[in-house]
Amino acid sequence: MRVGDWSVNPGLNQIRRGDEVIRLEPKVMEVLSFLAAHPGEVVSREALLAALWPGIIVGDDSLTQSVIKLRKAFGDDSRKPVYIQTIPKRGYRLLAPVGDEAAQTSEGNAPAGTESRGRRSPARPRRSMLALASIGGVLLVLVAAWLVWTGRNDLPGLGEKTMPVSDLPSLVVLPFANLNKDPTQDYFSDGLTGDLTTALSHLKSLWVIAPYTALSYKGLPTKASDVADDLGVRYVIEGSVQQAGARVRVNIQLTDARTMQQLWAGRFDRQIGDLFAIQDEIVHRIVAALGVSLSDHERKRLYHRYTRSVEAYDLFLRGREAYARQDSDDNARAQELFGRAIALDPNFARAYAALGLTCIDDWRFQWSADAERGADEALRLVRHAVELDGDLPEAYWALSFVQLYRRDPQDAIHAANQALALDPNYADAFVTLALSTAYAGDPKRAIGLVGTGMKLNPHYGDSYRSALGLAYFLVGQYEKAVPVQKEAIDNNPERIQSRLALAATYVKLGRQADAEWQGIEVLGIKPGFTLDKIERLIPFRTDSELQAYKALLRKAKLK
Repeated sequence: MRVGDWSVNPGLNQIRRGDEVIRLEPKVMEVLSFLAAHPGEVVSREALLAALWPGIIVGDDSLTQSVIKLRKAFGDDSRKPVYIQTIPKRGYRLLAPVGDEAAQTSEGNAPAGTESRGRRSPARPRRSMLALASIGGVLLVLVAAWLVWTGRNDLPGLGEKTMPVSDLPSLVVLPFANLNKDPTQDYFSDGLTGDLTTALSHLKSLWVIAPYTALSYKGLPTKASDVADDLGVRYVIEGSVQQAGARVRVNIQLTDARTMQQLWAGRFDRQIGDLFAIQDEIVHRIVAALGVSLSDHERKRLYHRYTRSVEAYDLFLRGREAYARQDSDDNARAQELFGRAIALDPNFARAYAALGLTCIDDWRFQWSADAERGADEALRLVRHAVELDGDLPEAYWALSFVQLYRRDPQDAIHAANQALALDPNYADAFVTLALSTAYAGDPKRAIGLVGTGMKLNPHYGDSYRSALGLAYFLVGQYEKAVPVQKEAIDNNPERIQSRLALAATYVKLGRQADAEWQGIEVLGIKPGFTLDKIERLIPFRTDSELQAYKALLRKAKLK
């Protein structure tokens, strides 16, 4: 078929214009195919999610990212669209004309039933769902969409809504602009953004979008109303930061995106030593503008300072930025920075918790010569963080994460619940609780917990998808596990855990060729990989569960 001046070949997952050929991810092609089946019509997000992710919990981010990739492929501008128009609060409309085209010659056939090998492997065509579906299958997709549009959700899996919607005042803190124009200073503006988000998320009377999702808007030309529509929030906080010698300048505003009324705006130009006082005042003004009622305990915690050393805080922010990159060199750099922060302030609980996370990751991925002592050292550090500050949600979450990978899910559950009691908006804590609950023997409950984390962090990363895929696998819902695990891989092709989980799922489904293909992918990403220490990546509680999982992976030709 043709869409505008592009030739579209769903069988090859590609679009062509003259000599220009662009390959699309399979799910992106499915979105395009579905929109092309309804040219000029407004197709709701609910219809697209129900048709293309049937019966699976996914956040709106999966669809949003697919549309963004389509626009990029077409060279379309969301502000002046020629191909795909966003209809706020309704859905999407394909503007470009759609026409028929003679069937195109396919190129290169893959072994039957095998999946794409991702970035590291030779390109192979991947068939989209709509291109391979029988007439009856296509009709089922269209019926699914019709049922959503007409409000009928009586068929299993259609229009399933498991992610809770909160009636609390909802907000997002967008990434503060770095007015220094120096990318090496982004850690500072991003750090202030994250800590303001964290301070507000501690309040039970607010629904706060997680920092990871907020950072996905970094550097993009955004309007408060558009962001509010995307995330389903009412209030948007925006700001900028500039460091000039010994001074720091912060501009900030709080907007009611429903009315576009500015509820509060502030400008601060002070000595860098006054940074913590600036943060306290910003939080105070926002809470007052929102009319939020605080308990005595919340009021005390809201202005709690993690450290009194601005220099230690700066080192902590630098370490957190390095840790987020998740590789061996940056992990070592983060360890150094957190250690220096602790040397300046031996009571800096957040730095101890963060240092513990670097140690457990070093142990999990065997990144250094000292990795073997990492699990014990991680536990010592995060427990010390809890001892230093028993009101710090991040310390309990770190303890939960460490205990999860030490194969102690019950302690991990207890610590995650402590983190959520202190911070009810802690998306990562919901997902760690979900994983711990799944490994402890209740994967059905874990599915709902991941859904809550996804709602709080709509632009979630591959770890959330991986957690949901694991829960589906442990429940025995293998057909649901496959697309979620594949999305995790699409988001991060080098994530070993997701490929192992997908291989095991394929074995359960009797899809031997697909399972072996994922095993080949694992060895391509990490040559020399063996199953001898797999429990560090996939921490089953008992040896019998671990051995059963290994047996599945051996059928995928892993050793």
